[in-house]
Amino acid sequence: YPEDIELKDYREYHIREQHPDVIYTQNAYDRYNYSYVLPEEYYTSELAKYTEELVYVPGFCIGSCDPEDAKLYKTADYFVKIPGLLHADRIILESEEVRQFYIQNLLEFCGGDTRDLWEKKLEVSQDPCCMEDKKYSEQEAGGLAEWCKLLYDKNGKKRRIILYQNTISSFARQPERMLEKLRRVLEVFYDNRADIALIWRPHVNMFAAMELLDREIWLEYRRIVDEFRMAGWGILDETWDATLAERLADAYYGDPDLAVLHFGNNGKPVMILSKNVD
Repeated sequence: YPEDIELKDYREYHIREQHPDVIYTQNAYDRYNYSYVLPEEYYTSELAKYTEELVYVPGFCIGSCDPEDAKLYKTADYFVKIPGLLHADRIILESEEVRQFYIQNLLEFCGGDTRDLWEKKLEVSQDPCCMEDKKYSEQEAGGLAEWCKLLYDKNGKKRRIILYQNTISSFARQPERMLEKLRRVLEVFYDNRADIALIWRPHVNMFAAMELLDREIWLEYRRIVDEFRMAGWGILDETWDATLAERLADAYYGDPDLAVLHFGNNGKPVMILSKNVD
C-alpha cells in the first residue's frame, strides 16, 4: 500500500464506535463465500448499520459484456447476485456496459419494479487496473523454465495449453462426487499429455476452506494435489495472480469463474465443468 495510507488492525478498530462517514469494501459475499469469510462485523449487512454511506467496489475487472453470451450470464450468479449489492448505498463499476449488465441481471433476480433502485445505486468510474491491456501474450513465459518444459514438446513445438480451475463452491455442495470428478479430469489430461499441456489452478484458498468443510475430503484432496505435483506431467499454479496462466492458456475448462470472462473477451474457448463424473 502507498505510504500515505494509514493501516489499522481490524481487531483494534471498532466500527460501531468510530461510525465512519463512508466505508469502501471489496467483500460483498458476507457468509456466502465458501473460499473465505470475514469476521461477521465486516459483513456488508453489519457495515451498513455503522456508516452514512457504504460503497462497494468489485475487486476485479470484467471487460466486455456480450448479452448473448450464455456462459457470462451463468457466471454472473457468482458476482452479481450477492448480499453486498443489496446493502451498499453505491456500487462503482468499470464501464457503462458492465453497469447495464449488472442492472439486467439484478432486474431478473429482484424484479422489474426495482429498476429505479439499481439505476440510482450503480455508477461508473473507470478503474486504472481495468485500463491495462488485457490481450494475452506469451512473453512472460521466457523466464519460466520449468513451465516451458511442459508447454513445449522436445521439438520446440507449443502444445495446446488448457487452464483448469476448480473452486470450493462445487466441492462444498458435492464433495465426494467432485473428488471423483477431479480424479477423472486429471486422468483424461494425463492420457492426452503428449498434445495438451495442463495448467491446473485450484482456488488459492482451497486447502484452508476444505479443511474446515470436511477433514477427510481435505486429506484426500491434498493427496491428489501432492501426487500431481510430484508426478511432474502437468503444471500446478499455486500463485495468487492468475494473469500469467490466463495469458498462456489457449482455452479454459473448469468451474464458473471470472477467468471465463477474461477468456471470452479474448476470443478463447471456454468449457464449464459438468458435475457429472463421466
